[in-house]
Amino acid sequence: MTSIPWSEAKPLLSTLLGLPPEQRSQRIEELTKDNPKLRAELVRLLDVHAAHPGFLEPPGKDSIERPLRETSLAFVGCRLGDFELEALIGTGGSSSVYRARQLSLGRPAAVKLLGHQFCLSDNARARFQREASAASKLRHDAIVSIYSYGEHEGAHYIAMELVEGRTVAELIEERRKNEGKPSGGLPDAGVVRLHAGWVERIARGLQHCHDHGVVHRDVKPHNIVLDANGLPRLVDFGVAKLLEFGDATAHGLIPGTLGYMSPEQTRGEPADARSDVYSLGIVLYELLTLRRPFEQADPAALASAIANERPVPAAKFNRNVPPGLAAICAKALAKQPAQRYSSAAAMAEDLGRWAAGSPPLALDRSWGERIRERVPARRVAAAALLLVLGFGAYFGSTSVLAGPSAKERELQALRERKALIEERIGKAPPDEVVKDLEAFNQYLLLLIRQSEKEN
Repeated sequence: MTSIPWSEAKPLLSTLLGLPPEQRSQRIEELTKDNPKLRAELVRLLDVHAAHPGFLEPPGKDSIERPLRETSLAFVGCRLGDFELEALIGTGGSSSVYRARQLSLGRPAAVKLLGHQFCLSDNARARFQREASAASKLRHDAIVSIYSYGEHEGAHYIAMELVEGRTVAELIEERRKNEGKPSGGLPDAGVVRLHAGWVERIARGLQHCHDHGVVHRDVKPHNIVLDANGLPRLVDFGVAKLLEFGDATAHGLIPGTLGYMSPEQTRGEPADARSDVYSLGIVLYELLTLRRPFEQADPAALASAIANERPVPAAKFNRNVPPGLAAICAKALAKQPAQRYSSAAAMAEDLGRWAAGSPPLALDRSWGERIRERVPARRVAAAALLLVLGFGAYFGSTSVLAGPSAKERELQALRERKALIEERIGKAPPDEVVKDLEAFNQYLLLLIRQSEKEN
């Protein structure tokens, strides 16, 4: 393969493209009579131009909107530092990813290259450099390893471990297509448990990121790859934010993918570790139900739903989702950051607690908090007493106990009892309400544990 710098090949190619096609061969011979590698490279680039006309046009609105694949193919076969680009794997909003080989060690690698039409943007360059700086600090089994970062002939790149496998997004799409068929569709109890384990692993990887001051800000199924052992690995720190530095993102640009953003991100507010927890909650929800909590087609409507609407409980779409796991998902998706898990580690620990057969602490994010969200300010003092004692009642008005028809009467009785206690808040003496709530919660927790065993 050739290793001609793009800065050397580009002006010559521009000259050739200014000539009629029948004159180009002769001009190539004149320009490259002492450089056969350059001749081969120019011939190859002319072939790329024939397949993708206009890939050398100056950057502008049209070129930025044009798929990066057309402008990225020209780099296949080039050498960036110690890495030779072998094939284009994919393209993103401002970069392309290549299969490559590290020549000094003879090992495969993935190289992420900033699209050349963005290289004159100080903001894009700062964002790319931030990604490299952030990712180079991370060493965890659930995160891809970064080999090196550099700039070669004006091209910025990050070389990282090559993880070959499909993404979680591809897995979800495959299951979605097979929904209703024996070969796929909604996860059964065993697959639900497997997917919960995946999310626990990614949560621990995220905690490692957060411990090093990195907020990923774009956690989604597309950025989780299943490796050769079937284990998930988190990739792409393209919008990662180093907490100790200022945000170099262009003013007004909201990093991330809208469908997986936290409510605060949709409002343009700063994202912290709890924003990643929210996004991971969406990943868990989608793995369990094959749909996102909110899927409005219109971006404005989607942002509004994320910020203001409550997601339908996961168990509503998949009866194989046990109450404890649904509670973990709901806590991660709380609208207010303070009501989510305080850290990715806390979410991982709760998933581990559930997997071990113990009630997760998410069941504590209960009725008291939901009541406090609804009651008027004059009742907050009384409702606050319930926060300490609230236990598991998040499911009191959902399908947690739904299932065999024999339990329907129990569910109806619980709803009626819950409604009576709600009516007493702010009216009856707080001590009496607390006693009622305590007895209710003890009974409900017993039923939840029984339901967990059955599932």
